[in-house]
Amino acid sequence: MFLDYVLWIDDDNIVLPADLTRLLQDFQEHPEADMIAGWCWVEPSRGEKAITTSCGRLNPGYAVEPFPIAEIREAAKRNELMPAGYTGFPVVLMRHSLLAKIGPHPFTPFIRPEMRWGMTGEDVAFCAHVTEAGGKLYVDPRVRVAHLKIREIPDPPEPVAAEPAESGAGGHQVLAKIRRVFKPGHRANSEREGVHV
Repeated sequence: MFLDYVLWIDDDNIVLPADLTRLLQDFQEHPEADMIAGWCWVEPSRGEKAITTSCGRLNPGYAVEPFPIAEIREAAKRNELMPAGYTGFPVVLMRHSLLAKIGPHPFTPFIRPEMRWGMTGEDVAFCAHVTEAGGKLYVDPRVRVAHLKIREIPDPPEPVAAEPAESGAGGHQVLAKIRRVFKPGHRANSEREGVHV
């Protein structure tokens, strides 16, 4: 059996069936695309200067330039895909044929001593390999997924005892909050991000 697409989902993101339907429709409408990603807001709001580090442009030297939120919103209003240089893989649908074009180790980071950790991230490396192989990467600004992080579960933040969940009262408090987060309609992220589960 031959696969047409490969789907990647980051394990702490919530992806809805409608998101996947949208990405499949994108491929029907944009046959030139090799890889189409959604995005998530992984940083606090900064007003007009707010950005998403989950996607953006890739400048020379593999330096990332995150998309401003305002630019994403404008593209969403126009129902347009955004040509991109990288994605952090919150949710990505790609053509299976792309994997053959980019070689056997596409996630191997590029060594860049001037970067914070001395190398690119594996997601940036993958996207650079795609671009260097002539692949076309886009972000659909309409596909915004919720990104859950443990620091966002307490709402409001409360001190919790650092004991194992199965034995300590503090652990039970965390589990109770997690159960509440996963009830439909609960705000998983901060009020300003406005992400619902």
